[in-house]
Amino acid sequence: FQTGHKPGALLDILEEYSKREINMTRVESQPIAGHPWVYRFFLDFEGAKENPRVKKAFEKTKDKALFFKFLGSYPVKNK
Repeated sequence: FQTGHKPGALLDILEEYSKREINMTRVESQPIAGHPWVYRFFLDFEGAKENPRVKKAFEKTKDKALFFKFLGSYPVKNK
């Protein structure tokens, strides 16, 4: 996803996952070439896209982000 360049924009989106008790395992930022101070964020978390809590977090992310794309998921191996 991509946020606007304003204080709290990233936090505003990440809180949607936290308050739904979705465990985030990685957050990565990448600058967008040719656009100073604009970043794209990649988020890994535990949960299936079919889970109602994840669905709601996605809806809120889409509402708040300038850009959102679901890249995919993979099953967790048994421990």
